[in-house]
Amino acid sequence: MNDSLVVIVVFFIVLPVIIVCIGVSVEARKRRDLDLHGRTVTATITNIHGNDLDGYSATAEWRNPRTGTIDSFEGNGSSYRVGESVEVIFDPYNPRKCYFRRVTTEDYLRQEQAYQDALKERDRYRMM
Repeated sequence: MNDSLVVIVVFFIVLPVIIVCIGVSVEARKRRDLDLHGRTVTATITNIHGNDLDGYSATAEWRNPRTGTIDSFEGNGSSYRVGESVEVIFDPYNPRKCYFRRVTTEDYLRQEQAYQDALKERDRYRMM
């Protein structure tokens, strides 16, 4: 009787925990790879659908800077609103490999500062 209890515990508790840990690890590695090698663009939430029982999904659209095409991605949408800006981090060679996150004021200000710095650098070279 003890052996069958051990088998049940391993099969219904330990094995699912191991599977979840592996899944979380793989997902974390994919995000880390995108953070290191992906491109970041600002996208707009264009659609939210779902319900309280099943959850909500949000669709974000952005222009792929490499191809010029409009790409979209659907992700967890429980905390987004239509028209809201989000950052999309994607693989430039496979835009379906991506995730999005909220653009904070700090992110926006950092992007704006980088843009202004790039303009100043460009103008500096034009004057030479």
